[in-house]
Amino acid sequence: GFQQFCLYGGAAFAVIGLIALISGGVFWGLLFGGLGIGWVINHFSKKKAIKARTEAINTEYDSKLSKGIEIIKSTIAEIVDILNEFSTKDSDSAKVMDFIDQIKPGEVLQELKEDSALSAALPIWNIEPPVVAVRRKAAVVV
Repeated sequence: GFQQFCLYGGAAFAVIGLIALISGGVFWGLLFGGLGIGWVINHFSKKKAIKARTEAINTEYDSKLSKGIEIIKSTIAEIVDILNEFSTKDSDSAKVMDFIDQIKPGEVLQELKEDSALSAALPIWNIEPPVVAVRRKAAVVV
């Protein structure tokens, strides 16, 4: 590209300027020589700037990569902690289900009847558990 042109074109202009100086054209020699040296310096300064920017980008990439890895690790650790806590709470739900299975509706209703504070607050209702008739149909095998 243009930077490569600056290197070769600058060198060519510097040689032309040197030839012009030797042949007696001081003005043209200084003009072409200065232009050529300027282009060569431009080429090397741009090349140095590109190298510095590349190193800065690589450093920034490595920094973001390590921070990203730390974020992912901490997120996964939080997920594991939440899953462990959830499994602990989930095991407690089995205790609740066992407790609910042990409660019989008749006992609860009887306690409501016998508790004077509750029975005074409740209207006079028949709170006996309903009797449910269960009929089973014979399975028909086809």
